[in-house]
Amino acid sequence: MEIYEPISGLKVITPDRFGDHRGFFGEVWNLRRYEKLGIDIEYVQDNISFSAQAGTVRGLHFQAPPHAQAGTKQLSFSGHQPTAFSIR
Repeated sequence: MEIYEPISGLKVITPDRFGDHRGFFGEVWNLRRYEKLGIDIEYVQDNISFSAQAGTVRGLHFQAPPHAQAGTKQLSFSGHQPTAFSIR
Protein backbone atom coordinates (compact mmCIF):
# COMPACT_ATOMS: atom_id res chain seq x y z
CA MET A 1 0.00 0.00 0.00
CA GLU A 2 1.26 3.46 -0.87
CA ILE A 3 0.14 6.52 1.12
CA TYR A 4 1.12 10.15 0.66
CA GLU A 5 -0.28 13.46 1.91
CA PRO A 6 -0.12 16.17 -0.80
CA ILE A 7 -2.29 18.55 1.27
CA SER A 8 -2.40 18.54 5.08
CA GLY A 9 -5.22 16.20 6.11
CA LEU A 10 -5.62 14.65 2.62
CA LYS A 11 -4.22 11.15 2.35
CA VAL A 12 -3.91 9.54 -1.08
CA ILE A 13 -3.95 5.77 -0.63
CA THR A 14 -3.09 3.33 -3.39
CA PRO A 15 -4.04 -0.16 -2.20
CA ASP A 16 -1.98 -3.22 -3.06
CA ARG A 17 -3.36 -5.32 -5.90
CA PHE A 18 -3.03 -9.08 -6.07
CA GLY A 19 -3.64 -10.33 -9.58
CA ASP A 20 -3.61 -13.37 -11.77
CA HIS A 21 -5.10 -14.39 -15.14
CA ARG A 22 -8.66 -13.82 -13.80
CA GLY A 23 -8.14 -10.19 -12.78
CA PHE A 24 -7.16 -8.65 -9.46
CA PHE A 25 -8.20 -8.20 -5.84
CA GLY A 26 -7.41 -5.19 -3.68
CA GLU A 27 -8.40 -4.35 -0.11
CA VAL A 28 -9.89 -0.85 -0.15
CA TRP A 29 -10.81 -0.40 3.52
CA ASN A 30 -9.48 -2.14 6.63
CA LEU A 31 -10.29 -0.38 9.91
CA ARG A 32 -7.50 -1.98 11.96
CA ARG A 33 -4.83 -1.37 9.32
CA TYR A 34 -5.81 2.27 8.83
CA GLU A 35 -6.04 2.96 12.58
CA LYS A 36 -2.44 1.74 12.89
CA LEU A 37 -1.52 4.32 10.23
CA GLY A 38 -3.25 7.13 12.16
CA ILE A 39 -6.32 7.20 9.90
CA ASP A 40 -9.07 7.23 12.50
CA ILE A 41 -12.43 8.19 10.98
CA GLU A 42 -15.97 7.00 11.54
CA TYR A 43 -16.59 5.33 8.17
CA VAL A 44 -20.35 4.88 7.84
CA GLN A 45 -21.24 5.21 4.15
CA ASP A 46 -19.73 4.19 0.79
CA ASN A 47 -21.05 5.45 -2.56
CA ILE A 48 -20.16 4.81 -6.18
CA SER A 49 -20.77 6.93 -9.26
CA PHE A 50 -20.01 6.72 -12.97
CA SER A 51 -19.65 9.67 -15.34
CA ALA A 52 -20.41 8.75 -18.95
CA GLN A 53 -19.24 12.06 -20.41
CA ALA A 54 -15.56 13.04 -20.44
CA GLY A 55 -14.75 16.15 -18.40
CA THR A 56 -17.47 15.61 -15.79
CA VAL A 57 -16.52 16.85 -12.32
CA ARG A 58 -17.86 14.75 -9.45
CA GLY A 59 -17.52 14.52 -5.71
CA LEU A 60 -17.40 18.20 -4.82
CA HIS A 61 -19.51 18.95 -1.78
CA PHE A 62 -19.24 20.50 1.66
CA GLN A 63 -21.19 19.83 4.83
CA ALA A 64 -20.78 22.03 7.88
CA PRO A 65 -20.97 20.71 11.44
CA PRO A 66 -22.93 19.09 12.96
CA HIS A 67 -23.44 17.16 9.68
CA ALA A 68 -19.82 17.23 8.46
CA GLN A 69 -18.43 14.01 7.00
CA ALA A 70 -15.01 12.65 6.16
CA GLY A 71 -15.00 11.30 2.64
CA THR A 72 -13.23 8.85 0.40
CA LYS A 73 -13.00 8.89 -3.39
CA GLN A 74 -11.94 5.95 -5.53
CA LEU A 75 -10.66 6.36 -9.08
CA SER A 76 -10.77 3.07 -10.93
CA PHE A 77 -10.18 3.96 -14.58
CA SER A 78 -7.43 5.46 -16.67
CA GLY A 79 -7.38 8.92 -18.13
CA HIS A 80 -8.52 10.66 -14.95
CA GLN A 81 -7.17 13.91 -13.63
CA PRO A 82 -7.25 13.74 -9.83
CA THR A 83 -7.89 17.12 -8.23
CA ALA A 84 -8.06 18.02 -4.55
CA PHE A 85 -8.67 21.27 -2.72
CA SER A 86 -9.29 22.43 0.81
CA ILE A 87 -11.67 25.16 1.97
CA ARG A 88 -10.41 25.02 5.56
